[in-house]
Amino acid sequence: ILGSTKPLSDSFVLHKNAMDAFTDLSEFLRQNSIAIVDNSMGKERKVSKLGLPLKIDEVEPLSPSLRYSSLFPPVPHPLLGGSDLGIDKRKVSGAVPTPIRIQIRFEGSSKWPSSLNAMGAAKCAMLIQLAEGIEKMKKSDNLDEFDGPIDVTPTHLDMGYRGYSFRIIVRADQELRMLKGLRNPNEEAKALRLGLINRHVRGSMHHSLSHAVHTRHPSSSSVVRLAHRWVAS
Repeated sequence: ILGSTKPLSDSFVLHKNAMDAFTDLSEFLRQNSIAIVDNSMGKERKVSKLGLPLKIDEVEPLSPSLRYSSLFPPVPHPLLGGSDLGIDKRKVSGAVPTPIRIQIRFEGSSKWPSSLNAMGAAKCAMLIQLAEGIEKMKKSDNLDEFDGPIDVTPTHLDMGYRGYSFRIIVRADQELRMLKGLRNPNEEAKALRLGLINRHVRGSMHHSLSHAVHTRHPSSSSVVRLAHRWVAS
């Protein structure tokens, strides 16, 4: 019966809730990375609430959960800032769901390093600063939407927001241009460039195309998910 469909069993609702959380998170990251004038130290300086040296220009989705094609759409987890739905949090499993992958792109700047090793370190430093900035804002602004641990690795940042586990990676187009400009790239450099193109460029293009197909043909979501089940069996 159509009227008896439960939100936690409706794939469309589950996908839409995850996408709404992503939209709010992307707006939060963009707005709080904008530099504002700060006179608290007796000297005028520009700094963002998140403490990032560069503004976040784009927050791009990469996960199937954000294009209506996830076989098992994520369900909000009470321990990650989600609504508890009347559930006793002491009885909730601490298992973290599969992270929703997204990527951030910073504004163009000459401050990016000119070597590949330094570029990797700079991307990791950006993620560390982002994690520290969110932790500070959680204490000062009482951000209930953020909950659970924030973990940073050399390649990504994992955190909980509105019940979902988000995995943030940094896309630096300067890194791709640097690899493309190598005269005699070795096999390692070739593999790195291909991996970055697949992860950042082709991954973003694939997501946009899949989402556009669903927008025009809503039934494509069920078709894709059914195809996943068929292939897996």
